[in-house]
Order: sequence, then C-alpha cells, then structure tokens
Amino acid sequence: MKRSHAATFTLSLLGSLALAGCGGGGSSAPTPVATPTPTPAPVRHVIAQPEFSDLQPFGPGPTGPLGVATFATTASGTIDFRVDWTFASNNIDLALTAACAEDATIGGSDCPYLVTSNTTNKPETLTYANAPAGTYALVLQNNGTTPESGTIEIGLTTTSTLRVFTEALGGETLPASGIRLQDGS
Repeated sequence: MKRSHAATFTLSLLGSLALAGCGGGGSSAPTPVATPTPTPAPVRHVIAQPEFSDLQPFGPGPTGPLGVATFATTASGTIDFRVDWTFASNNIDLALTAACAEDATIGGSDCPYLVTSNTTNKPETLTYANAPAGTYALVLQNNGTTPESGTIEIGLTTTSTLRVFTEALGGETLPASGIRLQDGS
C-alpha cells in the first residue's frame, strides 16, 4: 500500500503533537531569578566643623601645645580632614590617632599616629581610608612663628547608615569648639 506525501506529513504532525503532551502532567512556571540588591553608592557626610583659636607655635624640641579634636562614629569608611588657618606664613601639620588616654604621649608608643600630613599646603588635608568605626583624635601642630586660628572640616565617606558625634572638650581654647590644647611633650 502506498501512502501519499500529504498523508505521511499529516501523520508525522499528529505524532509530534501527541508526544508534546506526554510526560509532564501539566505546565510548570519558570523559576524566578533573584535580583541582587545593589550596593549603595558611598556618600560623603560632613560630621564636624570645629574651629580653633590661639594655637601657639610648636616650638623647638618636643614641646607643645598641640590642638586636639576628638570625634567618634559608628560607621566605617574613609575619614577626611580639611584644615585652614589665617596666616599663609605659618604651616600647620596634621596627624590622626585613635582616641588615647589623657596622659598618653601623642605619637608615642601608647598613642601612635594612624596617618599624618606634613606638607606645606594651605589648607592642609589628610585622609584615612578603611577606617573602622571608633573614636579618633585629630592632632594639629602649628609649625609657624605666630599663633593661629582656623577651621576644621571632618568628613566621612561611607555606604553605611551614619551616626556620629563630636565631643566638646573644653580646655585652653573655646570649650564649644571641640578643640583642646595638649602639651606635646
């Protein structure tokens, strides 16, 4: 018996349709693909803007006074500082420490510097990357010949939720400024 080409094609098509319905027990929904949560972009926050006044020249030898601004944060990130002062003829250098005991020697083994900036730039800047949350002290040293007054801007760049506080320390400068003087010896 001879089949026509049309009959063979029809049987093949019906066979394909019959097999397509086998083996599943119904249709299945596609597996959802989880969309990853994007990492937030880092944001710079100004966390303090204290002022300082009457920062005396550091003097010969390891004497003081040093200006010290203490602050704390609960977020990690990059801390940056911008310090500007009145007289271009003076040079102010910066250093950052973890907050140290009151009787500690700043820059010594009991209160080492984390990072320093000893340029002659005005304003002077300093950056501390990958800083863990914690309490820090910014140290100012007037290497000029006359007393200085100026401003400090402390910034923190982080992707974390930010909660910071600054500490007004009082002392020999304006108590509300957040700056105190400490003997550098």
